[in-house]
Amino acid sequence: MIRPAPYHLIVLGLLGVSSIWGFIGYWGHMFDNFGSIVATGHLPDGRVMRLSYTGVDVLDRQITPVIAFYEVLSNGLSLGPRLLFLDINFVIACTNVWVMIEARRRGVQSVMLKYPFVCMLLWNFIGAALIQPHYLYLIEQSYRRLPSQDPTIPRHEAIALFLTTIMAVSCPALLFAPAWLQANTWTHHGLIGLFHTTPILLAIAFFITSRILSSPSLRYLTQSPADADFNPRIHPDQPWVTRSYILAGTASATVHLFTMITALRTQNPDITLLRLFIPTKQRLAIANTLPLSWTEPKLNTTSTSLLTETNGKAARVLEQFHLFSQFDWIVVSLACIVFTHLLLSQAREKKSLREEGMSHTGLMDDVDGRDLGLLLLGTVILGPGAAGSFALAQWQLL
Repeated sequence: MIRPAPYHLIVLGLLGVSSIWGFIGYWGHMFDNFGSIVATGHLPDGRVMRLSYTGVDVLDRQITPVIAFYEVLSNGLSLGPRLLFLDINFVIACTNVWVMIEARRRGVQSVMLKYPFVCMLLWNFIGAALIQPHYLYLIEQSYRRLPSQDPTIPRHEAIALFLTTIMAVSCPALLFAPAWLQANTWTHHGLIGLFHTTPILLAIAFFITSRILSSPSLRYLTQSPADADFNPRIHPDQPWVTRSYILAGTASATVHLFTMITALRTQNPDITLLRLFIPTKQRLAIANTLPLSWTEPKLNTTSTSLLTETNGKAARVLEQFHLFSQFDWIVVSLACIVFTHLLLSQAREKKSLREEGMSHTGLMDDVDGRDLGLLLLGTVILGPGAAGSFALAQWQLL
């Protein structure tokens, strides 16, 4: 059995960069398609692209390709790509909750870990697979380097985190509600732009909520008996942090189960499990990411037919963006498994040393194997966001 190691997170981050920016972006000319959208002011299917969001032309030209990417994958014109994009956005919502919780632990010393909202903005903007594995590596290493750091969170901040979690798992609605409500393209683009500000909005919401809860008039709500906040054996923040993990995991599990059930029950070839999660050779060819010499004549005929039927350029761009989501989902899923398993393994080892004064290597290997198996099974059934969140809820209680 391959046991997860910290360096696997670095490898996954490099895989994210090479697959998304290298393979799809550069080789598949996705970056060129972004430039065409900005230059023409139209999406590949002919719809008008909104080009003004902030009133600053230089900034708007950088924002527009990202909003075009999100719009193509969240509008009502596709089925399979939109369903996977819905799933991955709830996985990322879970990881956003994880890093916000880690930022408020008393023992955190790194400035980057204390203020994760800049990195949250970046992985929403350029792709979670490129940055998130590296960020999770930093969190894991902080526990490894400082095993005795204080993991507690002030009680009023733990409550504020739970309230902020409610907002965090609601953010993906900004992407998908316009299509469900049949809003016009202009409004949809504006809401996507608003979605990209949600890390800042979450930071503001947490700050305001924690300040309100720490005020003298509401302090009685956050006080624990006998000043338990200062008793290292009692963690009054635990129930609220655990609830945050469970809430995020439940939201992500609901979406993933909806995705899986829809894919298993439908007869539509655009929503099969293979179509959703696996980058196939045929789809790679449609996305213009394979050299012509790699494609068989029969495959070229099929691809050409499909491109003709669906307005070649639009089909190619949709496939490129969907491949981006597929690689994003694969890398982020594996990173979630590795990260949560590493934290569980560390916590169980520390608990064994604390309670018995010694480490039982053979027994710990069995427990680690069981944890990894459950994480893999949970990822398949409930999704990586839910499996990781529920595992972290257990980790919080160790």
